Amino acid sequence: MVSSCAPILKILFITASFFGPIFSWRNILLGSAASLLYSFIDEALQAIPIIRRHFAWDDAAANALGVFLAAIAMAILGRFILRHLHIDAPASDGPITRP
Repeated sequence: MVSSCAPILKILFITASFFGPIFSWRNILLGSAASLLYSFIDEALQAIPIIRRHFAWDDAAANALGVFLAAIAMAILGRFILRHLHIDAPASDGPITRP
């Protein structure tokens, strides 16, 4: 059974505007990179023999797929919200502004 909090972490990074404005490409891409790094470290730590778990490439791939799908979902959702609320798309470092 594949279970990972990497996609959830990814969504939290984006919605908390940790790397920039909420739906900016910078925030989405850096949130994805941080989530992928976390998921790989989490998976690699399972290779420590005393933990009695094992590293699995399929789990790492499932984590990466979850992060990728979360990034796509947040990009689509962000563009929909920005268009629906008539808000200008944020620059990579600029705040979201209303017209």
